[in-house]
Amino acid sequence: FEEEANTTLTGKYVKSGQVSFEFRNFLLNGYDMAASIIARCAGPAGFFGLTRQMYADQPQWVGKISAADPAKMQAISALPVNQQLVEVAKLGGLQEYAAMRGLPVAKSSACLADEKGPSQLVQMQSDVLAKYPDFPGTPTFIINGKMVETKSGSSVWTQVEASINAALGS
Repeated sequence: FEEEANTTLTGKYVKSGQVSFEFRNFLLNGYDMAASIIARCAGPAGFFGLTRQMYADQPQWVGKISAADPAKMQAISALPVNQQLVEVAKLGGLQEYAAMRGLPVAKSSACLADEKGPSQLVQMQSDVLAKYPDFPGTPTFIINGKMVETKSGSSVWTQVEASINAALGS
């Protein structure tokens, strides 16, 4: 979705003031949580750029984590959550990846160690699932409080843009 829609969504709709766009992380696993916390650690100015780059390179860093020794993963799962996140980030090389893009390792370490980050992400996800119990995952769009139902066979962006235009009355 990011590759297909970002330029049009932000350029045509958001920057013109027709649409307000809010991005919320939807977590599938600890990999997502570690990556999301690091991206959020970049602050408002760096969040979207780092998030886009992480999505683009996701097969590489997820592959590193997936290839980890099962015994090591088992040991990591026994750690407290914030320590798990640090270790998962290390396995995927996420902190070094973010550092090459302007987020110092010391800062990402502090964000990963902060217990508020995981709690906020879990609460965000819980809030979405409470309001939209059939929420399928990413990408999913909610326009004027109504979840856009996308169907396979057509691009997600084509369907979302049609819903945006319908909501705008155009």
